[in-house]
Amino acid sequence: MACIYNTPDAKCKRVMRWEWRGEVVPATKGEYERIFQQLENEKFGKPPKPFHSLDREERASIEKKRVQDYCRRAYGKTHMTRNEFRYTTICQCENAFYVDTVKAFRDRRYKYKALLKKAKSALSEVPEDDANALKSAQGRVVLYESLQLAHKCILNSFYGYVMRKGLFLNFFC
Repeated sequence: MACIYNTPDAKCKRVMRWEWRGEVVPATKGEYERIFQQLENEKFGKPPKPFHSLDREERASIEKKRVQDYCRRAYGKTHMTRNEFRYTTICQCENAFYVDTVKAFRDRRYKYKALLKKAKSALSEVPEDDANALKSAQGRVVLYESLQLAHKCILNSFYGYVMRKGLFLNFFC
């Protein structure tokens, strides 16, 4: 974490739970060490060279092939898929997602609020005898009112969620 607020008691830290999915070989550490020991005692190539004197890529490919062959014979499969839950600590100030999301919702709500105000004034200016214009203006009022209200609810729930966890530093860092 590269946050300038990276202290043990920082309120901008957030522990996130995520699921890791990885493919691992079924061989145990002991089996792997035994295979590696066998490779150390063998010679490869022409002219024959000991395993430890081969270059890194060649050693890795030979090692991988040998472990896969062993797993295929011993376990009947070359890999297993494992899912684990892991935890990572992120900084809400450094990763601006939280702040940017709240700001975007707030700005959008103000935009809809201004449009609602314009729509209400336009509704009051529409003559009573023009049914189509009246219905259209009422539709815009309902639309903008519901949009700004929805954004207000989302903002309040987000504030409540964040503040309940006690996570924001100064809200906008």
